[in-house]
Amino acid sequence: MRRISAIGLCSLLLQVVVPSQAHAWWDIIEQLSGPGRFYGWDMQVRLLCLVDTIKPPADPTQKPQVVATKFVIPPPIGIIISACQAESETKDEKGNITEQKKRRLSVDLGARFVWAKDNPEFADGGRISLTTLEPSVSVPLLGKFERADILDYGFGAGVYWFSSTEFPSFNGAFLEPIRLELHAPFKWRVHGWSAAIPRARFGLMVFPAGFERAAFDATSPLPLRISRDWVRNFALDFDLEPLMKYLQPR
Repeated sequence: MRRISAIGLCSLLLQVVVPSQAHAWWDIIEQLSGPGRFYGWDMQVRLLCLVDTIKPPADPTQKPQVVATKFVIPPPIGIIISACQAESETKDEKGNITEQKKRRLSVDLGARFVWAKDNPEFADGGRISLTTLEPSVSVPLLGKFERADILDYGFGAGVYWFSSTEFPSFNGAFLEPIRLELHAPFKWRVHGWSAAIPRARFGLMVFPAGFERAAFDATSPLPLRISRDWVRNFALDFDLEPLMKYLQPR
C-alpha cells in the first residue's frame, strides 16, 4: 500500500509542478488468465516532445516547409508552463497562417491504478489492485494532414505491482508494444475548447514472465502457472494541454 501511495504522490506532483500535456484516463484492462477485469484510473504526463516548426510558402502551390525541429524539455520545477506546447498555430491580422508547431514525437510517463474484485477463485473474492508505472513513446501517424491527423501509435514498457489483503504483494515487468490513440484533428487541437473532446486509446499488454497462480491466493489448483499473458486495455481521457495553454498569462 505504501508503494501505491508513493507512486500516486509522484504522479500528482508531476501533474502539478510540470504541467505538460496531461491526461486523466478511465482505464479498463481485460481479464488475465487469472483475475480481472480491472477498472480504474490511468494518469499520463508528457515529459518531452520533438516539435516541428512549419511556415507556409509564399507560393500557395508549393508545400509547407519545416524550418526548425527541436526537442522541448520540461522547465525547472516551480515554473507553471506547458512543457511541450507542441500544438499551436499563429495567424496574422488578415487571418493567414504564418507559423504552425506540430508534435512529431513525444515521451510520456503513465501511472495506472486499477482494481478487480468479486472473483471467488482469487483472493477469496476480495479486491485485487494492479498498479503500473510506464514510460512510453508515441508518434502521430497522419501528422502531415491537418484535418486527418487523428491517430497516434505508441509503445511502452514498465513495472507492475499486484496487491491485496488476501496475499502478499508481488511485482514484475510488462511490455505494451501497441498503443493506438484516436483524438481530434490538428485543426481542432489548436483551440482551447478541444480540451472538452475525449480521446480513446487501445493497447495490447504482455506480461513476459507470467504469474504463479498461487500468488493470487487461488482456490483452484489448475493451472499451477499462468504463462506469458497478453491482455487488451481500453481507456478514455481528456487532454488538458489546450485548456492549460488558454489559461496561461499572456
